[in-house]
Amino acid sequence: MKKKSHPLPIIIFLAFLLAVSLILLIFLPEIKRNMKENAPLPETLEYCGKSYSARDFVTGCIMYNMTVLNKPPTEKQQAGINCAACCIKDSVTYLNSKGQLSRKSFPAIYFMDCTEASIYFGNDYPYYLQSAEKAADYALSQPAKSRFLPVCPLSSGMLISPENTADMPCIKKLYCGKDKYNEFYEGECQLTENGIAEKLLSAFPTLIIPPVSDSMITDIRTDENGNVLSLKCCNINMSGYQFIRLFDIPSVNFKMSRSQNLYSFKTKGIGDSTGMSFYSALMLSESGMTEEEITETFFVG
Repeated sequence: MKKKSHPLPIIIFLAFLLAVSLILLIFLPEIKRNMKENAPLPETLEYCGKSYSARDFVTGCIMYNMTVLNKPPTEKQQAGINCAACCIKDSVTYLNSKGQLSRKSFPAIYFMDCTEASIYFGNDYPYYLQSAEKAADYALSQPAKSRFLPVCPLSSGMLISPENTADMPCIKKLYCGKDKYNEFYEGECQLTENGIAEKLLSAFPTLIIPPVSDSMITDIRTDENGNVLSLKCCNINMSGYQFIRLFDIPSVNFKMSRSQNLYSFKTKGIGDSTGMSFYSALMLSESGMTEEEITETFFVG
């Protein structure tokens, strides 16, 4: 007797295979992306064309933030330094996973190598280095959060929402009032018309600089806190962040004045004005707060 075929189980099985294949096609890229972002920080990192060990790089980032101090950090401030190191390490991990670890990232990762630091800090360099290395070791021993937790050396006070706000959903506080009493809070720098033209041509080689009669910098738009949102430089539209990176201006919180061919900028704060203020973190650690408590002050989750 001829056996009856059973097409229904076969159809169900084939449909199941098709559904699994479709699910894998849809979600596999996301799974791979998450695995990549959750990967630990590699032993070596490429930054601005040079290779650094992860420990040396995190140490250099901490050293850069320490430039807002007028004397070596104390033991009471170590919790704040450790907190900043963890945030920097997580941000470096996050950017590295996306192939975006550079000076041009948003917000920027600021770094100072050992040669620069030894010149900057002079005879006190060993004391700064000791605290930075201790913080780097602590940060690298902690589990990665794979989130961008930006650190600003000395915040002007308020957040300018970047285009990719989804990458930074966790910022809840940016600074403490003591930032404004730091001697580095207010600064001033200058640019000449020739200097502006030179920087523009380095960034836009095909640009034709128009004859200068009026100001080269116009249409400055700020938020209610004085942070520059956008402007025009020789009719090129720029965000505040693009402008300060191109012309090495310390902060997006600035006011500009012009006298003939000289442009002066009065700034508040240092850095992108985004994320945790390193200086405030140290002040909080002096009051007895732990790394975890300081992190919770500035970030959600």
